[in-house]
Amino acid sequence: MTKRLIIEADLRCPDLWPAVALTALPDDKRAAYLQREEAVNRYLAGDTLTAIETTTGIARQQLYNLLRRCLAKHPDGRIYGFRGLIHYSRIKDYDRYAPVSSGHSGRRGGASGAMTQLLDRFPALRSLIAQHLQLHRVSLTASNRVRGLSLLHAAFLDECIAIGIASHQYPFNQLQRGKRALANTVKMVMNASFLSAARASGAELIHPVWHDFDDCGAHAPGTLRPFEVAEFDGHKLDIRLRVRLEDPFGLPYDLELKRVWLLAVLDVCSRVVLGWHVVLASEYDRYDVIKTMQNALLPRRKRMQFSIPKLAYEPRGGFASQELPATQYACWDWLRLDNAKANLADDTVNALRNFLGCFSDAGPVHQPNERPYIERFFGTIGSTLSHRMPGTTGTGAADIRRRLSDPGGNTELFVTFEELEELLDVTIANYNGTDHSGLPGRSPLDAMRHFLATQRTPLRPLPEQRRRNLFMMQPAYQCTVRGNKKRGVRPHINFYGACYSSTILGQGANLVGTDILIYFDPQDLRFVQAFLPNGAELGPLQANAPWHRTAHSLRLRREILRLKRAKDLTYGDADDPVAAYLESKRKKSVKTQRRSGHRIAEAARSLQTSSAGSASTSQPTTPTPPAKPRRLAIGNQAQSK
Repeated sequence: MTKRLIIEADLRCPDLWPAVALTALPDDKRAAYLQREEAVNRYLAGDTLTAIETTTGIARQQLYNLLRRCLAKHPDGRIYGFRGLIHYSRIKDYDRYAPVSSGHSGRRGGASGAMTQLLDRFPALRSLIAQHLQLHRVSLTASNRVRGLSLLHAAFLDECIAIGIASHQYPFNQLQRGKRALANTVKMVMNASFLSAARASGAELIHPVWHDFDDCGAHAPGTLRPFEVAEFDGHKLDIRLRVRLEDPFGLPYDLELKRVWLLAVLDVCSRVVLGWHVVLASEYDRYDVIKTMQNALLPRRKRMQFSIPKLAYEPRGGFASQELPATQYACWDWLRLDNAKANLADDTVNALRNFLGCFSDAGPVHQPNERPYIERFFGTIGSTLSHRMPGTTGTGAADIRRRLSDPGGNTELFVTFEELEELLDVTIANYNGTDHSGLPGRSPLDAMRHFLATQRTPLRPLPEQRRRNLFMMQPAYQCTVRGNKKRGVRPHINFYGACYSSTILGQGANLVGTDILIYFDPQDLRFVQAFLPNGAELGPLQANAPWHRTAHSLRLRREILRLKRAKDLTYGDADDPVAAYLESKRKKSVKTQRRSGHRIAEAARSLQTSSAGSASTSQPTTPTPPAKPRRLAIGNQAQSK
């Protein structure tokens, strides 16, 4: 029996390991990395070493070495995780064993690791460096140069002579007698933590720039099988939403929204709706398109309770990911969509091709008949939901249904956003379970079940690593780490008007000036996920006050920042910008509010969700970053709690 590597129980789940941004790796390194990751995942899943060698080509001894790299402790306090699988990445400092060969004083090269070897052999030299640092005889300039190096180097050479190092030995056999290596050693000691780096740069007080993060803790072919071709489109719902506000006298009144978008992805073969997303905006953007794709991949479950009395699912209704587990995280091969700018954006195309590995077919302009199945689905939504609701706007000015369903100014009959989410959830689930005229005698779920049972071609599921990091579908942004050791400003990044940092980044004095990759959820900007330039995960970063309090979207933050630049809105670090924005809009006229109705509704919904979350706990807590794999909270809002 082959002896397996002993791994602690809390380290056996790869979902909790630090991840790697595949988009940051070159094509050749990405292929090598994926091969290594597959071997490690198979080992953790219990596969035999022989099977792993056959399928991945990774020998068992190499696999053991990879596992040890993954389980090694990282300087940030976590394990390396999948970061240890990056090709040519170093997980430990270089240890030199051979002595530096004798040579003339002009010798160049051949002394890598010699300074570390020297300090390990003679602790008195290390103590000398520590003494000079403690007495502040050396410091760092703003350009990260060592001030006082000449005096330290002279004392260092004197100490080398005192402990018996001969003139033909290191560092005397080097051109600069180890001066550059000594400078690098001093920088490493100073930059071991931000506190020491800041003090070495002359900072007397570490400014509290943010709160303590330690407490936050081509055309598509004929469709013959499911997930071969899918269609995507956006539909403006013919309804009016209501958001309730208070006037300056404290009296409640309702603000009406007349444009709400429903984005959906539908499987052409079975007509099953795979996922959808509701947008409160005059137009949807590329982030909303990608969000819809994410919802189509994530498993969805039926709701356990509703706020609308007597609202329930039909017995045959449901969702494909719940009724047919084989469809979870299944990817389509082709996606038909129209020529909207959000659909043809580079970020959208990259997410479809590079992350999902599918082709996109935009089709001819102004030809909705090229996407007949999704258009028919939207027609069904109109006839079974929006056109039957009080306050519907109908399909046009002459639509008699609009006149018959107008509540006559009684806004109590308007639907709220929470009610709309529940109604859409039930309507789409019932649609999946209702007999379809295009599928004689079958419902979309029955058709999907039949095709899966009879087809020979298996589905193409999303790889396990990409399931855990589904947030990487969203575009990555490059940000430069800012900070000032001399003034005591901890390392951080600036992203859309807010500072972001964490315990790990705040201690990374050597990261100042480094460009890192940022992924974010456009529906919740309180947290972003950071990766180093080589793709290694840096971890979640939290927004600085005041943006860390209430979950808010990218649209809402842009609007708030626009008003602040125009001096139409003011708030401080102790205020909630979302609440300040809503309070500012309450003081405006009703006509002005209607122009900003979508943003007001979004702000009110964010505060309502935040209040509900706080009321469910015994005491208010600081928001904490979601655990992997949902660190960016991209899960479906309709999932049961």
